[in-house]
Amino acid sequence: MLKLTNFAVTTLELLTQQECQEVSAVVEDLKDLWIQRHPIAPFYTLGASNYFDITYNPQLPYYRMVKEYNPILTGLKRKLRANKSIMLE
Repeated sequence: MLKLTNFAVTTLELLTQQECQEVSAVVEDLKDLWIQRHPIAPFYTLGASNYFDITYNPQLPYYRMVKEYNPILTGLKRKLRANKSIMLE
């Protein structure tokens, strides 16, 4: 449901609570693949991130990481779509 107030989006329901729990469980199952992005703060990405892996890293591992992680993320996307009518782009 999309509610508009003065043309500003105030609520945009994308997933039900059950769907959120399912997505969260799938991402949690991939915890071994999370990449820690800060030495102290609990900040992670799942897959390559061009603003970290290109800009901040002189070794430019982005393209290697894309080859490694994109198939996993594509599979995750397919799995989520198969379970629910979730549009992930």
